[in-house]
Amino acid sequence: MQRLQSTGELLEMHLFDGDVLCGSVRMRDVDGRNRSAYIGYFIGTDHQGRGLVTLAVGAFVEWAFSSLQLHRIGLRCVAANTASAAVAHRLGFTLEGRLRDCELIDGVFHDDLVFSRLSSDRVGPH
Repeated sequence: MQRLQSTGELLEMHLFDGDVLCGSVRMRDVDGRNRSAYIGYFIGTDHQGRGLVTLAVGAFVEWAFSSLQLHRIGLRCVAANTASAAVAHRLGFTLEGRLRDCELIDGVFHDDLVFSRLSSDRVGPH
């Protein structure tokens, strides 16, 4: 944990569908003092809608809580990305708020939704 915090490294897992690289899950901004980090993910359009991201992010989150002893994991996504927000909800993340016009994509500002999950949150089947 201290190495991750001091070097600013990312933890990144690549997602494969067979032999094809189709996405990634990343943990960034690891804060050892506060036992927190942010998680993000990407999956190619040809591989969406099959539960790959939910499965991978869920496993990564559980690993981070148990192995890294994190207490809080944050997640942000563009508000219009309903599929990404659905992943957060399925994995037991709580919507904390909306950041207005905080992300510039292709010359247009977008709102972000901010989610979090705590190690103490009870997450049931989804």
